[in-house]
Amino acid sequence: MKETMADQETMAGPEDEVREIDATPVMGVGTLGSIVRAEVDMQITTAKRYPRSLSRFKNEVRTMACLDQETAESCMYTLKRDGKSITGPSARMAEIVLSAWGNARGGARIVDDSGDFVTAQGFMHDLEQNVAVSFEVRRRITTREGKRYSADMIGVTANAAASIAFRNAVLKVVPKAYWGPAFESARATVRGEAKTLVQRRAAALDAVSKLGVSTDRLLATLGVTGIEDIGLDELVSLKGILNAIEEGDTTVDQAFVSARPNGGPAAPASSSATGMAGLKAAVGTDTPTASPAPEAPVVSPPPPAPNPATPPAAGTSSPVSAPASPQPAPARDPHPTCTRLGISIELQDLAFSAAARTAAGKLVGESQEITNFHARMAEVERLVTAAKSERAAHRKAEAAS
Repeated sequence: MKETMADQETMAGPEDEVREIDATPVMGVGTLGSIVRAEVDMQITTAKRYPRSLSRFKNEVRTMACLDQETAESCMYTLKRDGKSITGPSARMAEIVLSAWGNARGGARIVDDSGDFVTAQGFMHDLEQNVAVSFEVRRRITTREGKRYSADMIGVTANAAASIAFRNAVLKVVPKAYWGPAFESARATVRGEAKTLVQRRAAALDAVSKLGVSTDRLLATLGVTGIEDIGLDELVSLKGILNAIEEGDTTVDQAFVSARPNGGPAAPASSSATGMAGLKAAVGTDTPTASPAPEAPVVSPPPPAPNPATPPAAGTSSPVSAPASPQPAPARDPHPTCTRLGISIELQDLAFSAAARTAAGKLVGESQEITNFHARMAEVERLVTAAKSERAAHRKAEAAS
């Protein structure tokens, strides 16, 4: 017999209360699905706009898997089946693969924990290639006697199943041809056949320090900001630089970039600079070059000869002040010998500055251009010799008259 509303109110005792509940409508499944679909579409659009680099993926997987001994050991598992050992990539290796692969979504969840088994589902969606794979793993949650595990043990078993499902889904989407070599490198590291990245980096830094190269110069040469940024590619480049130095193809100063603090110019490595710096140091300064220095003692005796022609006064002040006048000449005149021979400054600028300094600015150190520079310097010496001959002839003519 059907009960009416009045009957139910009559049956309710005085201790019973009737509460009015203000229920807020829950978001419908269709609305939630639309939001998720929009998020996935946006992720796919972003992945298409910024595609992955397979070469960078290989380098990153190998670098992370062989980072140190502990990481390499965590990248594999070994099981005993029928007296044989089965080794494969672990969930930690799958995490490295997913991180380096990029443009992908992955995870795991428990889809069933009733009965004697717990079922976990792992999934991965390659947003760039639009490939999705889901993988389910079942684990028993009862003892041999058929008794169900405790709540804590069920949670542990479920987490283990989810980790395995996630690993299988990731390694199903990313082809083994891409991550397989990195996994073999990790196995070699565990066996002791290969050095870890930390060990190789420390050995490289030790070799560079023995050459007297600072850390700043090393980082500037490799184009990285810190020691931790030195990866396998940078180690390969550094090995090539060290081999070139050892074989004599280059020098330490040429191979490693000089540190430039505060944006200033790099300090010269030594006083005997090469290239344009050495050329300017030898010719392009205002101080006298090394060539006129040996000529000064030879030509210095003739200048005192005209002085006795004019008898000096009784005072001794004029002979003392005479040596003070030639002092600024070497710092002002490019070629003191030419000045003593009476060659004008204009001729000196034409013969020396135009021929030597302008040539020094154009000749950057190439062999042919250096030969031309020496030829021009020889021309300058020839002009000086000709001027000396003309001066001597002029003096003879004056003496004869």
